[in-house]
Amino acid sequence: MNLLFTALEKHAALLTKPVQLCPTALQTHVLEKLLNHLLHSVVNEGELDFLEDQWIELKLLDCDLNYFLSYNPHAQRCIVQDKGKADASISCKLTDAIALITQQVDPDTLFFQRRLLLEGNTALSHGFKNILDTIELDKLGFPLGHIIQLLSTTFPQPQA
Repeated sequence: MNLLFTALEKHAALLTKPVQLCPTALQTHVLEKLLNHLLHSVVNEGELDFLEDQWIELKLLDCDLNYFLSYNPHAQRCIVQDKGKADASISCKLTDAIALITQQVDPDTLFFQRRLLLEGNTALSHGFKNILDTIELDKLGFPLGHIIQLLSTTFPQPQA
């Protein structure tokens, strides 16, 4: 296993500490803005309508971070909250989330390796997982896209 990848896994909680110290209202606001920016074309095509009146919990297992996501088709916006009742959940470690975002690994590979967990209404979480897989890194812009690319090259996924 890659030594740098192992270091990231062991210290994921330290890396996310600054996020955890931010007020949850700021965390959810930033995530909501980011998701609405990244999923703009998907929203315009009506591909998130399946999330109306449904909530998905997004969990980073090794960082103690979780968010609840839904979609308001009338406002054409993703909604993010820090608390709620989920119809489905998507869970993984930070390193796997980075690998997914940078498209270093196929989500189905992580799912079958039990490193990406889908619980509850699996059709709902599977549909959202597929939407996340369409995110293009170049839409992230600078500096976020650059930081994620740097993390992906610094901490590459180990070979299974």
